[in-house]
Amino acid sequence: MWPIIFLIVNLAVIAGLVWMAFAVCRFHSISMIVPRKWWKRMLIGALIVISIMVALHFAMGFVNMVIVFLHLLIIWMICDAIAWIARKKTKKQGKHYYAGICAIAFTVVWLGIGWYNAHDVKRTEYNLLTDKQLGFDSLRVVGFSDSHIGATFHWQEFEQYIERINKEKPDIVVIVGDYVDDDTSKEDMERSCEALKKLKTRYGVYYVYGNHDEGYWANSRRGYTIEDVNRCLEQNNVRILRDETVAIAGNVLLCGRLDKSYGNHNKQGRKSASSFMAGAKGKYVICLDHQPNDYAEEADSKMDLVLSGHTHGGQFLGLGNYGVWIGANDAYYGYERRKNTDFIVSSGIGDWAIDFKTGCISEYIVVNIKGK
Repeated sequence: MWPIIFLIVNLAVIAGLVWMAFAVCRFHSISMIVPRKWWKRMLIGALIVISIMVALHFAMGFVNMVIVFLHLLIIWMICDAIAWIARKKTKKQGKHYYAGICAIAFTVVWLGIGWYNAHDVKRTEYNLLTDKQLGFDSLRVVGFSDSHIGATFHWQEFEQYIERINKEKPDIVVIVGDYVDDDTSKEDMERSCEALKKLKTRYGVYYVYGNHDEGYWANSRRGYTIEDVNRCLEQNNVRILRDETVAIAGNVLLCGRLDKSYGNHNKQGRKSASSFMAGAKGKYVICLDHQPNDYAEEADSKMDLVLSGHTHGGQFLGLGNYGVWIGANDAYYGYERRKNTDFIVSSGIGDWAIDFKTGCISEYIVVNIKGK
């Protein structure tokens, strides 16, 4: 999925630079001073666009610069198309380039909302019923995924989220992968792990790996290894589940699957969903699986609840559907029931390198499970 996205993005940026170089010269104040020859207009327009992109790069980083540019490009083209239709209908040519003005204004507002969505963490609650006996009246599970600490927040803000989670009075807390990232500093990693020790639960805190936790680049880039992450988590009372099942309490079991990406660098791969269900008859089984793309087997194996993250809720408007269409994910956000299995995908408490969420929110989830 990502290679296809990167290819499309690169082609869009190149084509967009050419188109926008001409577009900026249509503003009245600029067109008055730009030479009439097309290649000179093209050169000056390109210099203006590139200068703005360089400024954005230094202000918010390369990835976010590309995000801003592509949003502006798409919105600008839509505004231009609407203006062209209006001119055809009215037979009037305006002196000022209102389409460009509207495009810039709308992009600022739209991405402003996206920035707020990425940085304002909300609470999302789900209430589930089961015919099974839990061994107690109900179970309150609080979970989060995709913190990517250091991207949209650092350890100081993370401590505040821990305080909010404690106020939920959770029975258990689950961390569903991508806790850290390549760009997570050692201090952020260590101090955030220390914050996890402050969690107050009845049955503990549990963690499974995501595709980013081990890091894609050399360990020297962030100054620590996945073993260092494991040690910090365990020192702060977090139980790491590596393709294993633990009994929580009563008739409740918690399964923690290795991430799907584990099979890319380990010939043994990971355990099948059905293998977790051996000896689980009559038990209520909760499964933590970072990537939501094994729904068929998880439903066939009769797991009761599967919690995932990874998709960031689709990140941008319409992108989540694309991931489902090409088969990268079985779902990208929210609740779904298949056969007798409940599936929940969280949009994540944080973000990966990108400071905007235009198609979703940032969240932690509260799942209340009530039994017989």
